[in-house]
Amino acid sequence: MKNLLLFLSLSWAVLSACAQAEVLLPQAQQTSIYEEQLDYPSGIGDRCYLIFWKDSLGVHGCLNATTDEFFLVREGYLPGYEIRPLQNIIVKQDSLSFTVEAGVEFDYPVPLYCKEEATAQRMGIPRWIQKGAKPDVTTRIYKGKIEANRLVIDEGEPYSIPRKRVFIRCN
Repeated sequence: MKNLLLFLSLSWAVLSACAQAEVLLPQAQQTSIYEEQLDYPSGIGDRCYLIFWKDSLGVHGCLNATTDEFFLVREGYLPGYEIRPLQNIIVKQDSLSFTVEAGVEFDYPVPLYCKEEATAQRMGIPRWIQKGAKPDVTTRIYKGKIEANRLVIDEGEPYSIPRKRVFIRCN
């Protein structure tokens, strides 16, 4: 009898865990990650990702990048890292636009599964502190084209996007 009770409780725990995984998997399958193809990376930590997901409320996204998005010139220091929500996302047939605002900066890269600054803070990633440093640009507007498995960002407000950027889907 004890063995039967043990077997039933273990079976229930396994089924419960499987049910939770089934709820999480569709969310993960609807997430698209695009990695920027950098021609001249200046270090191993230089990278930029655009992450998009869709739910019943629409399309959402975040930018996972270095502080180079908002600081125009590095002045003798390594960059910090940011995870920022994409705002005002507009997706049309083959075009895309969104806005990103500067925010909290971190000392280390933020893992790709982390989609919010608050989550990165709760994870204990230390803040990036540069005395007297403030972003040169606080808001960027991105505009571009949606192509097969890639995004080409090449337009934006004046001084918003300094170069053509290509992001390749990596999941």
